[in-house]
Amino acid sequence: MIKAKRDVVQRVKLVTKRARGQAFQMWYAYVGRDPLTAKRIEITRSNKKELLDALDEYYAAMRKGIAPGDVPDALSASNVAEFNAAKEALGGGSVLEAAQIVSEARRKLRDAGMGETSILDAVRAFCDGKAGLAEISLQDALDGFLATLNPAQTEYRDTFRSRVGRMVLALGGDTLVSEVTPQMALGYVEKNFAGLSEKTYNGNLGDLKRFFNWCAAPVRAYCKGNPLETAEKRREASKRPEFMQPEEVQAWMDLLLANAYDEKGKKFLWWNALGFFTGARTVDIMRLTWKDVDLEARTILYAEPKGFSHGVPPRFVKLSDAAMAWLTAAPPTRGEPDEKVFPGVDKTRSVSNALARLAQKHGLKKPANAARHTFVTMHVAAYHDAALTESIVGTSSTMRKRHYQNLVREDVAKRYFEEVRPRGSAK
Repeated sequence: MIKAKRDVVQRVKLVTKRARGQAFQMWYAYVGRDPLTAKRIEITRSNKKELLDALDEYYAAMRKGIAPGDVPDALSASNVAEFNAAKEALGGGSVLEAAQIVSEARRKLRDAGMGETSILDAVRAFCDGKAGLAEISLQDALDGFLATLNPAQTEYRDTFRSRVGRMVLALGGDTLVSEVTPQMALGYVEKNFAGLSEKTYNGNLGDLKRFFNWCAAPVRAYCKGNPLETAEKRREASKRPEFMQPEEVQAWMDLLLANAYDEKGKKFLWWNALGFFTGARTVDIMRLTWKDVDLEARTILYAEPKGFSHGVPPRFVKLSDAAMAWLTAAPPTRGEPDEKVFPGVDKTRSVSNALARLAQKHGLKKPANAARHTFVTMHVAAYHDAALTESIVGTSSTMRKRHYQNLVREDVAKRYFEEVRPRGSAK
């Protein structure tokens, strides 16, 4: 059974977990067992406030959309046979989804003059389509989906709103989701995505498919199936990543150190030091808080890496001599533990654009994403330890082999880690 919220809140605790050989701490809450699947419901977050906020959202969702008369049946595990049958009919899922399906189906059956129905009758009616699809417009569905995203994912939300919003505009915002046919959806993709690169095509198509999968989920039933189910992603051609040679990185970092005479300049230096010498993605750096930075212990914890909301675990990185040299050359003022190291940066391109302008002004080479690509390329060549490289940067063996293998000589890579050091100071 689902536990009462007050009982769960009283028992939240800090636990230590391990992933890829690294230990990290998370705040943990056990909500109870899902009566429909008998699986444990556990919620974890990187800090206590986020966990309590997540519990508020969970219990608010439990109450939302479930008719009061349906709650006792939908959330009770007393009738095991009915729930096992319902689980089979719905293909699993959570108790919340089951409760909302039962509630909505019962409401529609009552409106159709069929009176009160049992759990199984409501589930059967839903699966047979007799309870009908929910009537909701594309625009309202998009607004509903955007409301489910993590508030911190501002850049992804903007991208998703733009990509799916263009389709909504083309098909008509007032068009019902249930009226969108495969021909309409596929026709939009063929007309508007034809000239895109493989990567951009796949990104756009992936977001549209995610949106329709969300609409087609049993708990919503805005449409029967995904109209883009048959659309396939394009195979992306392997290409060499843009990385920099040791001399180029030295010149770039020297320029940043020379401009590290104020907090902004110091932050730019740190941003690049973390990229070039820990291999972090820009989004990982953007989310970094001061409690995650321990220069005395020579560690960085990327607590919310890319994909964190989808189960990608946090990762500790042991700082190398090169990383320490640059991070201690002109460190910014340390903030409060929960304060972001780079406050006010909610879009990675804002920093990337500023750095690109600085490089152009001084005639230096600084390709986009060069920091991470350079670190991975050099680390693979210098240490020949695939597992170590993958654990540091959080990439897969497939990506490493496809993009970063055998691109530089070992002596060049070792020179990168052993010789690229601060040679000046802030002016």
